[in-house]
Amino acid sequence: MRFVFAAFFMVVVCAVAPARAEYALCNKTSYVVKAAMGYLEEGRTVTRGWWLVRPGACQIVPTGETLDARYYVYAEAIDGHLGEKRVWRGEEPFCIAEEDFVLRDHQACKDEPRLRRDFFAVDVDTENEGRWRTEFTEAAGYTTPSAEIAGVQRLLSDLGYDVGEVDGSMGRRTSIAISAFKGEKQLPSPASSVITDGLVDALIAEANVREEQRGLFLCNKTKDVAWSAIAAPAEGDAYVARGWWRLRAEECAKVVKGAPPSDHYFVYAVLEKDAGDASLTDGEKEFCTNTVLFEIEEGVDCEAEGYDVGVFRRIFIGETDAWTENFTRDDF
Repeated sequence: MRFVFAAFFMVVVCAVAPARAEYALCNKTSYVVKAAMGYLEEGRTVTRGWWLVRPGACQIVPTGETLDARYYVYAEAIDGHLGEKRVWRGEEPFCIAEEDFVLRDHQACKDEPRLRRDFFAVDVDTENEGRWRTEFTEAAGYTTPSAEIAGVQRLLSDLGYDVGEVDGSMGRRTSIAISAFKGEKQLPSPASSVITDGLVDALIAEANVREEQRGLFLCNKTKDVAWSAIAAPAEGDAYVARGWWRLRAEECAKVVKGAPPSDHYFVYAVLEKDAGDASLTDGEKEFCTNTVLFEIEEGVDCEAEGYDVGVFRRIFIGETDAWTENFTRDDF
């Protein structure tokens, strides 16, 4: 089987006072973001990332000798943040990688739809004398100092500390939470109202480690490529089916971020085999699927909408922070 890829945030792009040619990615949100950029190099588009940008900080990114071109930018919140992933994106699809990357071949991910992101375009010209900045913002409208505080508040809240509202103000509960975190991690203890890079980095590391240990994982224990999907409970008694995650032999993918909120899910997979595709044989509930990346609510007339139908297997996981579901050759 071969598949093809088909909350409110803002991005502000502006020129800054001239000095030297540089492009800065600035984070005025309460989220730690990782960003990627695409630009022309020797006549073809190169994408590279990831640059980690702390809340309230800027990161200078390389752009070549001059700033006189169209650039492409994408950013997303780190996995360590709780809840649905926040993204800052556009409509121009490019390949990315999970780890730090420089990519020049944008056919490389044609069979990896989850390794594509939609970048937004930024036109920059030399009339602005070389200093440009893209700001990632959110509806709260944080300033640079308040974004730094809000970022610490969000990370502390993600880790279970009581900071009250994430509002960008250094209140009493935020100060107490900072002191408690420093004490538990045996960090140097300047005044609790002082935010240092070391504090933010320690919070990021703790949030990411916690997230790595949580979630619902699908693993391919066969020798063939498997395309996997999931149907998760939504509001009421309905479900939403989502796919695809392409799994090479012995590869896993996290399909639910954080501790799974439900005690059961439905899963589906199709194996790519030389003799023809093979689907799960022990499914019990039908959901719509599609040949492209999809997210389809239950109740849709699959045939009328031009969708395929997959028979998904129910899995019970109970109350757990992590669950791994394996697909083996006997399942197909």
